[in-house]
Amino acid sequence: MEEPDLESEPLVQPCAMPLLLLPDIFLFPSCELPLRISEEIQSTIIKYGLEHDELFAVGCTSESGGISTVVTAAIIRSLFEFADGASEIVFFGMQRMRIVGMNQIRPFPIVRVEPIPYSPVSPEDFDEWHEPLSLLVESRSREWRDLYSEMADWVRRVEDPAMICDVVGLNLVRSRSRLRELLAEESTKRRMEILFETLTEAEPK
Repeated sequence: MEEPDLESEPLVQPCAMPLLLLPDIFLFPSCELPLRISEEIQSTIIKYGLEHDELFAVGCTSESGGISTVVTAAIIRSLFEFADGASEIVFFGMQRMRIVGMNQIRPFPIVRVEPIPYSPVSPEDFDEWHEPLSLLVESRSREWRDLYSEMADWVRRVEDPAMICDVVGLNLVRSRSRLRELLAEESTKRRMEILFETLTEAEPK
């Protein structure tokens, strides 16, 4: 198993980004998030981001209702504006980032962020986890029907454990607390364990 370049050479360097805070809505790297934007403050954040570096920090709330310290740096893949001022936007997650400071709070937050460094996983640990996860996803395909019927094949083709945790986690994990845990955890090996534990817990009795 080769170590992925995505995390070892960060796509996004330490910088400041406008924060789009979405309670109980999650975005992970390598995933898309479609949103309908209608609130004025959200439109202001989008306008600011497009006028500057075109990068956004998409974050969720913590269990206590505050701002989670881990966000996902994102770009806009598509944007459609309606006559009433609302917009339909598709964000694409680039990389998990850690909030290290705040440049601005009002009228909207601008946060200072730095990439979460890649945490290597041994080939032995990956192999021990990879195929059982593929089989587990495959066993659930009847329950999830056609929507995830090809997920097991995709998992077998991918050798980047961080990407697998991101894509499978966002698509198959339903627990908000587990999603927060999966997003915030910095150890790739622990993220692998969280994903497998969560999907195993979800198996029908």
